[in-house]
Amino acid sequence: MFLQFGLAGALSVCGTQVPDKLDEVDFRVRTIALGSAYSSMLRKFGKPISVARQKITDETCAPAHTLLRLAYHGLRIELVGDIRGRDFRVVSMEVRSPKLLVTPGIRIGMGEKAVRAKLGRPWRETNEDGFRILDYVTKGNEGGARLYFGEGRLAKILWEYTAC
Repeated sequence: MFLQFGLAGALSVCGTQVPDKLDEVDFRVRTIALGSAYSSMLRKFGKPISVARQKITDETCAPAHTLLRLAYHGLRIELVGDIRGRDFRVVSMEVRSPKLLVTPGIRIGMGEKAVRAKLGRPWRETNEDGFRILDYVTKGNEGGARLYFGEGRLAKILWEYTAC
């Protein structure tokens, strides 16, 4: 589920001119962000409604590791740990519930104009599968964030580290 972002300087991606300086986002839910430890995440969210664990031995993009997928009501979190299943860190978060406030103050159901006022200009805007999608880079340009709008309202937020 890793997004493939990796932008530096002005370049063209799929015909879209990317600016030299990108507006970065630093999304957090209950203080949990990309890179947060598993133990911190569990203290903030409690026991998940479902857990899936998978060992990844393909070393194309990263050393062998364990992927942990956790589901909560309106929230999915992916963590990566070592191959022995230790030292898990958050690598991806997806929010679909209006009950969860995403720092810097955005929530599912907000209008696109209000979201843009909080986040600044996206590096890319696309339309896919009935959604208008705004793409941003994460803090330090270590990954990407996608905001999905349906009928002018925010429907889903997905942010994650770049895998390759």
